[in-house]
Amino acid sequence: MSCLLTAGVSKTCSHAFGGLKGVVKLGNFSELTSLDYDADGNITGVTMTTGSTVYDFEFVKDTAQALEELVENGASSYINQTVNLQLNSITQAKKAVLDTLSLATVFAIVQKSDDSYWFYAEPSKSAGMEATALTIDSGTAQGDTASASITLIGASLNYAPTIDSSVVDAL
Repeated sequence: MSCLLTAGVSKTCSHAFGGLKGVVKLGNFSELTSLDYDADGNITGVTMTTGSTVYDFEFVKDTAQALEELVENGASSYINQTVNLQLNSITQAKKAVLDTLSLATVFAIVQKSDDSYWFYAEPSKSAGMEATALTIDSGTAQGDTASASITLIGASLNYAPTIDSSVVDAL
């Protein structure tokens, strides 16, 4: 059976900014037990195992990005979800966190420039996100940024849904 288009998309008549703002929130994928959705597919609740924590990763302004791209190979298709961010002032303590992140499987919550929140790596549609690149760069000149660049990638069966800001605040 072929898939049939069921709706169109209207042009938005407004200005908009790209990029992410605030922090990228990361949690352990294995500690995520369920998500609740409204009729439109927006996340309205998150259940995690007792004692779980969602961690804030404060990135350098204008260095974070969330990207979703269709991967089609003829036999199957999926959405490749990517979150990129850059952290500054790398210390030994931050290196320890980055070392753990390099081995972890996580989910991510990002805040877009319009203040909406998006959830990456839903448990029923993804196997989580993993770091595929983690580079600590001293810079070359004194005016260069000394930072860590992180790329998290995971395959998903759908594009990231929005998540209610009150749910994010409760995490």
